[in-house]
Amino acid sequence: MFFLLQIVSGMLLTFLYTPDVEGAWKSSALLSGETTLYGVGPLLLSLLSALLAALMAYGVMRKIRKNDQSR
Repeated sequence: MFFLLQIVSGMLLTFLYTPDVEGAWKSSALLSGETTLYGVGPLLLSLLSALLAALMAYGVMRKIRKNDQSR
């Protein structure tokens, strides 16, 4: 369901997008020439949340299978 939702929302956003070339050139003058690197905090948080979601999905599926086998 998640991947289906991602695909449908991506297609919808792509369909509704209208590029503004003139506005892009104007805003490019305001961009910084420096690159700022941040720590691994956001990456680590993303990985931990993905791991938690995977563990929860595993636990739910295991419980469902256990209930099906006991019938």
